[in-house]
This record gives sequence, structure tokens and C-alpha cells, in this order.
Amino acid sequence: MMKKIVLLVLVVLGLNQSYAQEHDWGFGFYGDMNLQAPEFGERGRGTFGIQGKYDFALHHGVQALVHGQKDFVAVGADYIFNFLDRTANNWNVFAGAGASSEWDRILSYDANDARIEDFHQRTTLNAQAGISYYVPDVALSVYVGYKAKTEVNFKDDRPHFVMAGLRYHIW
Repeated sequence: MMKKIVLLVLVVLGLNQSYAQEHDWGFGFYGDMNLQAPEFGERGRGTFGIQGKYDFALHHGVQALVHGQKDFVAVGADYIFNFLDRTANNWNVFAGAGASSEWDRILSYDANDARIEDFHQRTTLNAQAGISYYVPDVALSVYVGYKAKTEVNFKDDRPHFVMAGLRYHIW
């Protein structure tokens, strides 16, 4: 009887290990939504784009993303710290920090109804925290989190963003 219990425990542990994330590279989609919009310009409530992530150590990773909407685009990079061992658990809790460069196209009209087109560029620093789940059958991570953004010149604090994304792990 004891041999069967030990064998069962080893099988369960082996299955758990085979389901954990073993890929260092992931690519996918990213979206965020400003919970205080439309106060921050014409771009509306949310953006959507692509991202890539590389886990260079067990708990450490970096990601790059490009996202936008209509007259807005952002390019950024983040350092991500995973609190749980990604090779032993499909769930993870993460925190991170990064920077991005954002561009807005602002349209307005003067007193003679002449169209005025202006571009606004800002550099932002951000902090984030969230939770993710790795779906082993399709090598896909799904995550949600909270992000706070602050403009480097401290003219535009935008602390309330909800972010969501998914990454397909290929290598």
C-alpha cells in the first residue's frame, strides 16, 4: 500500500512539473484601460497592442510593448519580478517597473475654423502589479493587473489603469 501512495505522489508531482511554464520567450497581445478617462485626451478609455517578454532568470523578466488607439501610440519596456517559481506553478503574482514614450495627435480649430494639428510627446514611468495564469495545454499565459503611470515632468499623473494581456510561449 505504501508503494502505491509513493508512486501516486511521484506521478502527481511529475504531472505538476510538466504543466509548469518552461519557455523563456513569450509574444502576445496587450491592452490597458484608463479608469479615469475621458479626462486624459481624445484617445478614449483604452489601448491595444502587441508585446514580447523574456524571462532571463527564474523570477526575473523584461517585456517590451507597443500599443495605441486612433491618434495615440506608446512604446515601452518593463522589468517584471515574479514572486512564485514559474517552473513549479501555473499561477503567478508579479510586480514591475518601467518606462514608455507616448505620442498624441491633438486636433483643434482656431477662430476661423482652420484645422490645427499638434503632436504631444511625453515620457512616463510606470509601476504595475498583477496576477497571471499559464495554460499548459496551449502554452499561453493570461494576466490582469493594475498600472500607475507618471509623466517624467510631473505634469500628468495617471494612476488608475487596468491592464490585461495574453502571451503565447514559443521557446
